[in-house]
Amino acid sequence: MKKISNKVKIILFSLTGALILTAMILILWFTEIKEDIPPPPEPPPVQNTLSFFDNYSGEDVREIRITNRNDSGYTVLVTPDGDVSIAEFEERSEDIPYNTQGLINAVNSIGKIFSREVVEEDADLGKYGLDIPTAEVNVKFADDTSVTFYIGDYTPTGGDLYFRIEFTRDVHVVNENIISAFSRERYYWMSKQLFSDYDSEKAEIITRAEILRKGKEPFIIEAIPSVALEETRSFNTHKLTSPIGVEIDQIKSAQILFGLFGMYADEAAWVGLEELDYKNTGTDDPENTECIVKISTESETITLTVGDLEPKNKQGHFVISSEHPDVLYFVRTENLPWLAVKAEDLIAEMFLTPYIYSLERVLIEAGEISLDVPISEGETSEAFRDFYQFLVAARGEELFMSETTLPEQDLLARITYVYKDDTFAPDILEYYKSENLKSVICVNGVNLFKVRDLYTTRLVENINSYMNGGDINYDW
Repeated sequence: MKKISNKVKIILFSLTGALILTAMILILWFTEIKEDIPPPPEPPPVQNTLSFFDNYSGEDVREIRITNRNDSGYTVLVTPDGDVSIAEFEERSEDIPYNTQGLINAVNSIGKIFSREVVEEDADLGKYGLDIPTAEVNVKFADDTSVTFYIGDYTPTGGDLYFRIEFTRDVHVVNENIISAFSRERYYWMSKQLFSDYDSEKAEIITRAEILRKGKEPFIIEAIPSVALEETRSFNTHKLTSPIGVEIDQIKSAQILFGLFGMYADEAAWVGLEELDYKNTGTDDPENTECIVKISTESETITLTVGDLEPKNKQGHFVISSEHPDVLYFVRTENLPWLAVKAEDLIAEMFLTPYIYSLERVLIEAGEISLDVPISEGETSEAFRDFYQFLVAARGEELFMSETTLPEQDLLARITYVYKDDTFAPDILEYYKSENLKSVICVNGVNLFKVRDLYTTRLVENINSYMNGGDINYDW
């Protein structure tokens, strides 16, 4: 192997040194460039620093006069103690249910109005809807300072409104949420709650519900009188007494019985009702009023008067609440279930379920059979208790609601419940043959239901089984 000459070695070392030097120069060059790259510029500050009422807060406001496209003008009054009211309402009535928190929020928003940006100085106001503004607002403060501002159109992007202060033609952009309150009409600031919430702590019983409707029979529901637990008369809590007498389902009837409590109107329409107002809204004559709902508890009676359809909005009615009798409200028909309620909407499927020991006796008739069974707690036979369970399990499977008088010869059985408390009239159930494999159940003289023939067949069979000491068949 040949040795590398000294000359070649010198050349190789020289090249290696040159490469190392070049690499060091590149590293230093890139390092220098990196160190010289300036940091990214900071984003421009948000232009929301111009506050129009820097020196004031809601506590300093004493009066706000609001005129807008929805209202010809009204005045919000603020006392030094922070009480709020509307002057025009106070002139008409002393019973005004204000949306107090909403009004307070509107007053406090005055001190929060700031400009997001100045769109144009000394502008042509017509371009921004400020020549005929959507709202004009005059604010008077406790130090007698008075300032008026104007609200124009929405900006093209939405969510903001054009705005200007009096004595200047500079146009600003203000967030809609801050100034939307000043586009409201006066009735917006009234509470729309017609009645107080139901007091669940007191849990008062609804003792009576009376629904009076033009041209219809009174619709009356009464509580089944409460007795000692051991003498409980029924699993149901209320009973229709007009137009028919029958127990009603607690769930089906809940809206009718409790719907007034905590009820809200869709809109407030007028304050300070006078004779002509009652006449024009169909609430002046009880006999010709569309509907009157009275709900009585152990301590009070509340009343909802439902008048005519609102002329400009046929989807709802004028109403008056007994809690705020000087205020006219509007409620959509769909939120007034009392207008169209029918007995068949509420009747309990297990329509008569008296507790056995609330009875003095049970009378049973079926063909030639006639029984009079006295009830005595602790002495009633086990056989009768078994049979009684079958009797009270009767269900109305299908509403019948016919006024036809059924022939006596079609009577299959009659069960009469006589109560220990003679203030309760006896309840009489009658079962009649019908057609299509159905039987009719007549309750206290009113045809209410149809039930499969299988039940009435079992009923007659079980009457005979009870008489003869046989087993009761619950399968039907």
